Amino acid sequence: MVSRYHPLFVTLHWLMALLVIATLLTAKLGLDPTPNSDPDKVSMLRIHMIVGLFLGTLLVIRLITRYTTARPPAADTERVWMNRARKTVHFLLYFLLFSQVITGIVLALVPDLYPAGTNLFTIVFGGANQALPESFNGHPVRSGHGLYSTLLLVFILLHLGAALYHQFRIKDNLIGRMWFGRRR
Repeated sequence: MVSRYHPLFVTLHWLMALLVIATLLTAKLGLDPTPNSDPDKVSMLRIHMIVGLFLGTLLVIRLITRYTTARPPAADTERVWMNRARKTVHFLLYFLLFSQVITGIVLALVPDLYPAGTNLFTIVFGGANQALPESFNGHPVRSGHGLYSTLLLVFILLHLGAALYHQFRIKDNLIGRMWFGRRR
């Protein structure tokens, strides 16, 4: 039985954690308040889209690594409801990350937001001198993307709180399992 996660899984966990938090915060604090008429918005969207697609790729690699490598036994809180919550929160983190990537791709492709023959990928990466739509707000896919981002932040905070609870209250060195070292 191993005591730590595979080094690739650990690397993916921490890299994705940094990228997800940075992407969510820059979207909420930078992209959302910037009007689509601002010339800097296209550059901001380009970075957001590249990181989002990269996160989607890392998520697939992470899931493959999760199910193909040995992992430590599930952390036990000795409280049934907390153990169930752990499974639910982990599932929702994966679900919400996938939902973010999928809704982002769909939002970039939906035909009713962009002039005929174009989409957000063309505007942002294709060098087309076409303007962004007046607004993304109010579109159902954009609303979903925004809702999922808010829910993702909530579940990240729950995940962080649970990890800190394990580390400092239960004192089971849970965070050490998601770090580098001998796997025994």
